[in-house]
Amino acid sequence: MKKREKSLYAYIAEHVTDGALPEDFSLPDSNEGEGLRFADGAIDGMFIFHMAHEGISEEARPLMDEAIRAMCAGETRLTDQLFTKLGQKARAIAIIDDFQQAILERKDEIDPDVLYRYAVHAVLESTDRECVKFGLCVLELVTSDDEVLRDAIRTLALSDEFTIFALFVIRASWENANEEIFRIAQKVRGWGRIHAIERLSPATPEIRDWLLREGVHNKVLPAYSADLCWGNSGAEALLDSEDLSYEDFVCIRDILEGLLDEGPCPGISLFENGEDIVRTFLQKADAMPLTQADAPILDDIFTKYEGENDEIAQMADKLRQKMNLA
Repeated sequence: MKKREKSLYAYIAEHVTDGALPEDFSLPDSNEGEGLRFADGAIDGMFIFHMAHEGISEEARPLMDEAIRAMCAGETRLTDQLFTKLGQKARAIAIIDDFQQAILERKDEIDPDVLYRYAVHAVLESTDRECVKFGLCVLELVTSDDEVLRDAIRTLALSDEFTIFALFVIRASWENANEEIFRIAQKVRGWGRIHAIERLSPATPEIRDWLLREGVHNKVLPAYSADLCWGNSGAEALLDSEDLSYEDFVCIRDILEGLLDEGPCPGISLFENGEDIVRTFLQKADAMPLTQADAPILDDIFTKYEGENDEIAQMADKLRQKMNLA
């Protein structure tokens, strides 16, 4: 008798240690060895930030409709098969709006208990990534206060592959949703952290301080979160303060490095006073006990502003010469 494959939820749960997953954790990949292996959450993250959101294709729509029909009819095994096929044609993140709208259009014909039971099954028992995501998309529409299920969603959120879908569920109906998102943001380090920061309100001093000190530190690129960390942490006011410590200066430096890297997404160019921010940073840097860790941002500023703003470029170059970097 063939051994039953472990669900993705069970796989994640057994790897959780002290409330988080190991730094090198990744989900099992049935296609391992067949080309590039993307980091968990990378394909969905790149879709969100870098691809046009055109919705579901005419080719995939009939399959989506058939999967929803089977789900509403309580045909669990068939629904699993159809969602797996659908996920191969259209990732859940790309069609979530169409998928949820199609369910809502049938709300008068649907038994919410049937939807809920299938979604719980998909989330807890599926071995297919996209099927788990479709289950979470359904749970965003069906309110539940089942604490056991909520703990399962918190566990799934620890995987960068599922963080954003868990956040959708949490934001939809959970009390203290912002506190839940904050706890998740602190425990994930890849795309999950980027998505959590996108949805985290800087509602408390603790959150603002964490955004300042840790927000841009992820395993992808600081640039993806730098603008929100800058705006939501109070970094600019801190930079302008008279008694800026070197420790706080380093936190500002790390965020500013992300803002200056405008390769993956807009950064410092989003700010009308961007040049003023950089100028103030260099003025404060001149009074700091700079180390080799501060060298890259001086090079970045010099390179970015040389020929564009000679005053700023010269300020950066003087600091480089002072540190014997030029």
